[in-house]
Amino acid sequence: MIIKENTPFMYFGEKGKTSALIIIKKPGVFGGLPIYVTREFVKNMEKGDIGRMPIEYTAIPWVVKGEARTAENGEPLLVLQ
Repeated sequence: MIIKENTPFMYFGEKGKTSALIIIKKPGVFGGLPIYVTREFVKNMEKGDIGRMPIEYTAIPWVVKGEARTAENGEPLLVLQ
């Protein structure tokens, strides 16, 4: 999935020791697409702040040791590439 430059996102909070969770805002929809990023990506942001993607990214499944990570509901977890 392509996430275009300037797409708004909300900083949701820190996850684990090195990750943070952002929510990609979808036009006209409450909520959005959760994506894991490095904490560096959201440095100088507070939980709940709205930012914009600095460049175009691709959201891909988060794979660790050859296995795709999933949420409790079975949905794949995504990271930016």
